[in-house]
Amino acid sequence: MPITRIYSPNFVNQIAQITFYPVNGGGPINLGTHMLPYDYNSNNYYGTYQLYFPEYGVTCYFTIEPQIICNLTFDFTAVVIQ
Repeated sequence: MPITRIYSPNFVNQIAQITFYPVNGGGPINLGTHMLPYDYNSNNYYGTYQLYFPEYGVTCYFTIEPQIICNLTFDFTAVVIQ
């Protein structure tokens, strides 16, 4: 199972309330209150993460987007008109 490490050099050893909004919908998932860095183990990790730091009253967001792999082949002939 993939591990998503939630980390910020600005908030090491700080407590965050973490909410996950999956890219495939289904509503927010409360991941709970954790000290950073925090490892989130899930096969469903694409989406937006909201971290609220109550000690500072600050909310931060980051998004992990799915990679789109395209295997495109182009076959064309260039025509030059003079």
